[in-house]
Amino acid sequence: MDINDLNVCHKCKKKFALSRTKCPNCGASILPPEFDILPDTPIFKPELEPELEPELEPELEPELEPKPIPTNTDTIKSKVAGTSIGNRQAAIKKHCRAGLELELEREPNNAYDKNAIAVYVSTTFSRKQIGYITKKLAKTLAKEMDDGSDVTATINQVTGGTGDRHHGVNIDVNIDESFGIKNWLTLIGIIYIIYLVFF
Repeated sequence: MDINDLNVCHKCKKKFALSRTKCPNCGASILPPEFDILPDTPIFKPELEPELEPELEPELEPELEPKPIPTNTDTIKSKVAGTSIGNRQAAIKKHCRAGLELELEREPNNAYDKNAIAVYVSTTFSRKQIGYITKKLAKTLAKEMDDGSDVTATINQVTGGTGDRHHGVNIDVNIDESFGIKNWLTLIGIIYIIYLVFF
């Protein structure tokens, strides 16, 4: 018998034939005690738990570009109101062109609207009124103008004028709040008071 055909008892260390299921010397099973089972009993391997797939990190939403901060010179789109009154249509037809800067004049004593802002177009020797800033926009612009901000209006487009349609004037309004006249007057007043006190 080949030595490789022998079992070694794990208990008494005696060798015996492979065909035996127990040691003839001490009667121990050919398997260690923790595996001491009947010969015909199938050996079941414990089922391994399936490996869990690693959790994926949630995709981050792309960062939105920050909205631009409004500047002091943002353009406001509007139109001139009251262009069909009096001789204003003739003035618009003759003198108004796209890109032309208009003159704005506050009318705080206007009987109909204390926020009224008249709109004028310059001519060769004078100026002609073509209407007013709309009431809703004038409510905002009047305060800006009264506070000394530089408010300007430029003609964007002259509309109408064909058939029975009246001429209209679309404008771009800009507000520059950098340092208005009112602020300059306040500063001059402070300097004058300091001069009187100390000199």
